[in-house]
Amino acid sequence: MSTVFSVSPARSTAPVSAVEGLRIAQTVLLISLIAFVPSFTSYLFETSSHAAGTAVVTVLVLLLLLRQLKISRLVPLCVGLGVVIVAHLLAASLFGPVQFGRALLSLLLLGLVFAAASCVGPQIFRLPNRVIEPAIMIMRALMLLIGVAGALRVQPPVVAVQILGFQIGGIHWEKSVFPFTEPSHFALAFVPLLIDACVRSAGIKRYLWLVIGLALGYFLQNLTLIVGVVLAAGLSLPIAGLAAGAVAFAAAVASVDVAYFSDRLDFSLETSNLSSLIYIQGWQLMVDAFHRTSGWGLGFQQLGLGAVNSAAADTIFRLYRFELNLQDGGFTFAKVVGEFGVLGAILVLVYIGLAIKLALRLRRISKYPAAYPSGATYAYAVVLSFSIDLFVRGVGYFNGSALLLFSALYYYWTTMAPSRKGAGQ
Repeated sequence: MSTVFSVSPARSTAPVSAVEGLRIAQTVLLISLIAFVPSFTSYLFETSSHAAGTAVVTVLVLLLLLRQLKISRLVPLCVGLGVVIVAHLLAASLFGPVQFGRALLSLLLLGLVFAAASCVGPQIFRLPNRVIEPAIMIMRALMLLIGVAGALRVQPPVVAVQILGFQIGGIHWEKSVFPFTEPSHFALAFVPLLIDACVRSAGIKRYLWLVIGLALGYFLQNLTLIVGVVLAAGLSLPIAGLAAGAVAFAAAVASVDVAYFSDRLDFSLETSNLSSLIYIQGWQLMVDAFHRTSGWGLGFQQLGLGAVNSAAADTIFRLYRFELNLQDGGFTFAKVVGEFGVLGAILVLVYIGLAIKLALRLRRISKYPAAYPSGATYAYAVVLSFSIDLFVRGVGYFNGSALLLFSALYYYWTTMAPSRKGAGQ
């Protein structure tokens, strides 16, 4: 019986060659650009969106990997998707005013993201184990250093620089984890690497990674990272290990101060916690958009631009005197369904179906990690970690997580899906 995977040969103990070393460095550079630049741009220029940084990344990736670009595959996908989005937007305009300029500009950026993803997927996830494994290890070590520095509040000084009349830097980010403007953005970049580490590690190392993740989440005071650790545990631990881990986690919660986290789990309408209010606001924006358009949706990139009917948004403005996360919904599920209605809900269901399939596959890989390609494991970790963007904390369509997701999906559909089809024949 054929299988999707082929058993990897025994690991070579030969030293890394100069060519392999160069490929490792190139891979680390590529993953670093995707992980850091979108948020770093916001860090420097105080932008509320990662779109500008994502645009920079896509251009850099295309310049670096232009030879990987497959125009014949990319053009039909982009044209087809563009027609669907524009047609949906035109129909959405019947329910209320839409900003066509914003949507079309974002559609151009979406095409660039797909183009970059089609280059990144083969470049990263198809690499041999001797190249991808050291690259991922270096990225994990770098992210750990960033997380520890953030927890210790060791951050760059706030310095403003004037270049051609534009101010760069000089912004004080209260909870920055440089180069990320906030811990949740660090968590979104770190969780895929954490999942990969937990799935591919054996014995005590797996539990050690989970403890490290929990410690970072606690000291960074970030619930998003805690959720990511729980996801990593569910994907990597055996049933007995999950039970023991749950008991240990409950004991730890009972012995430390978790008020900061419990406040963020208060989703009652009486809460004054900003994080909880933003999450409630996302659900209210989605439901309101769904009802106002009879399930059609507001249209691509239209969430939060028109009239807003959200008690949580009113509370945020009354308590803090500013509006926040209206256009990204706070989590991506709210944005997708709010803008695309039933079509968006179907798209999310398709993702959930794939995520369940890959979750079961990752649990199988966790039993025999050495028998499976490291690139595939990392790709699956990227797809599964996006569930946090989708349902917990997201920053819109354009960010490093989305670029990596599209890269992993491109790799899956062009490599793994054909293999599966062939295996069944």
